[in-house]
Amino acid sequence: MHDIGRVTGLPAPSVHYLFNTVTAIFIELNKIFNEQLTKNIIAHSQNLEIHQLGSWQDLVRSSLTIARNELNSNRAMSEIMLGPIMHRSMRVKNLETNRYHGAASLELLEQYFSVPAIPNMATYLMFSAELVDGLWCGAYARYGAIDDETFAESVRANLAYLRCYFPETMVVRRDM
Repeated sequence: MHDIGRVTGLPAPSVHYLFNTVTAIFIELNKIFNEQLTKNIIAHSQNLEIHQLGSWQDLVRSSLTIARNELNSNRAMSEIMLGPIMHRSMRVKNLETNRYHGAASLELLEQYFSVPAIPNMATYLMFSAELVDGLWCGAYARYGAIDDETFAESVRANLAYLRCYFPETMVVRRDM
């Protein structure tokens, strides 16, 4: 209860009172960890200099690397986000977060590159995050972490999917 209280910012008695089932605790932790991970990925990506990015693919790889490092270094986060789903509402929260992350990813891409106007692109970016989630959940179930091979394959799958919509090269924004 104390560890959960630390993550949620609540005293242990409040944790027990407000979240009186394990499922309720997992749902709240899932929400907190999703928000934390998304915030860290966006913050890292917004701080990149254009010379660190040769292409939109580099931005995708960089974001996935941050996510992998965060998850692999935080056992509680990995267990909640990549472990078995205890309740449908956790999965729904993951989808909502991936939808938000898709919109934020599009904004990041537009910050660095001249992105063609593609209807529903934020939705396609959400689906690309779902592809990665599926692969990473499998790796976590097998190894307790996102291993190098699964990470490489998740990047490959993500980029291959996004190439269905994005051109191979995008012009770097000059107003950076």
